[in-house]
Amino acid sequence: MRVPNARVALISDHEALQLAKSYSSRNQTQARASSQLAFVPLKSGIDNLNTIHYELMTHLTSTDRPRPCLRQTPEGITAFLTALQTAGLSPSAALGPRREEALADHHLTKSERLMLVNHAPTSQVFLNTLIEECFVRFTPEQIQTLLDLVREHLLPDPNQPDHADAGDNADVIDEDEYLNS
Repeated sequence: MRVPNARVALISDHEALQLAKSYSSRNQTQARASSQLAFVPLKSGIDNLNTIHYELMTHLTSTDRPRPCLRQTPEGITAFLTALQTAGLSPSAALGPRREEALADHHLTKSERLMLVNHAPTSQVFLNTLIEECFVRFTPEQIQTLLDLVREHLLPDPNQPDHADAGDNADVIDEDEYLNS
């Protein structure tokens, strides 16, 4: 997945985490280079940016409530979005400029697809909180297909060697625990 312009695009939690990690590694490289030369005082805006970066990393990598983005891969997200189009749950790019007119009630909106990627719901109850009028717009079979696609593409098995870099906090959020908290 490619972020064309990180400042204007809506991005998933996985992409935000990757950008934050690249920011960290870039800052560490610059800090090593500047510490060897001389002390360089921080600019006032950098402190605020560092605080935002710290809060973002803490939120996305929290072990209290592991986020699905820790287990996701760019290939899995792309495969999920492609599978949504194949299943008829997402409008295809072939609709062209009349895309908005062609959007029927049974298609997911762009923001709903983004929320599905970010939250990776595993139950109908959790899915209903993400998709407006879910049970009106979709049949039970379509809802089950959607949940199956989420499990298949967005929540890979953490025991597989491909996803070993996800770390120990790669558990799925339990919906009952989520709703009761």
